[in-house]
Amino acid sequence: MSSRERKGFTLIELLVVIAIIAILIALLTPAVQKVRESAANLQCTNNLKQIGLACQNYEGVFKCFPQGGGQYDPGTGAENPAKRTQFFSWTFHILPYIEQTAIHRIVTATDPLAIVSSTEMNKLDQQIVSIYYCPSRRTAQWYHGTCGITDYAGCTGSASSFDDGLIIRNDSKTSPKIRIAHVTDGLSNTMLIAERRINLNYINKDPTTEDAFDNEPCYHPGGGIGDVLRRAQPLSGSILTPALDIRDSRPDYFSGNDYWQFGSSHISTMNAALGDGSVRRINYMVDPTTFKNLCVRNDGQVMEHGKLD
Repeated sequence: MSSRERKGFTLIELLVVIAIIAILIALLTPAVQKVRESAANLQCTNNLKQIGLACQNYEGVFKCFPQGGGQYDPGTGAENPAKRTQFFSWTFHILPYIEQTAIHRIVTATDPLAIVSSTEMNKLDQQIVSIYYCPSRRTAQWYHGTCGITDYAGCTGSASSFDDGLIIRNDSKTSPKIRIAHVTDGLSNTMLIAERRINLNYINKDPTTEDAFDNEPCYHPGGGIGDVLRRAQPLSGSILTPALDIRDSRPDYFSGNDYWQFGSSHISTMNAALGDGSVRRINYMVDPTTFKNLCVRNDGQVMEHGKLD
């Protein structure tokens, strides 16, 4: 019997196989990335759903929406960051309603105007709440040292006084508390919490080179508190609408009017929770007036939801 010789691959055949594999990888990579982004976007939507429901539950108990946070001045200068829980941000106030009571209880003071100890504040600052992070942008971990932060911001409205939205800035003991009766445009027509735009180049830099409005713990941020609050920012006779996160070499990119801008790492839309607890996407190309109407709780304007897509 004669034996047959096994023929091996020629160089040309091997190159053809490699080329085919490379083409398949090139075709599959965008599909895999699309699936990952779809899953991350869904998780982001679920995060906002939980946050929106928590705000509703808070309102059910206290008969007002959580205040956004601010810098109280006891007569000796504004406290920066806030030292009293009355001026902590909305992210702190809703903790018991997102099954994070243990974090809320780190602060033992029962008087909202009592100064919280530095030990308790430092421990609070380090707490990470996973639903406060958008997975399309980053993982839930410490940033800028040992800070627990949030990718979401309360909507203060559009006014420079930050008080015509659902989550208002409060710098005073007499700052108003927003009740459902104050939302004359309707809860389903008013934005509550949404994603905020940041500079991705400085997402986790040291304190000397960072996005100045993405660098503080979310529970009691200082400065302009753009880390937890945003608005429909008036600019040059129009309104800044949501936009895709940027990558800019300037660490102070958001030092001007842009730092109140909403936005996200999603390709063409951001997610937002409305006052009724529903969550919807808002296109970056949204009409500026329509977006402003959505942000303000009491402007009396007709809300055209079809223009948000």
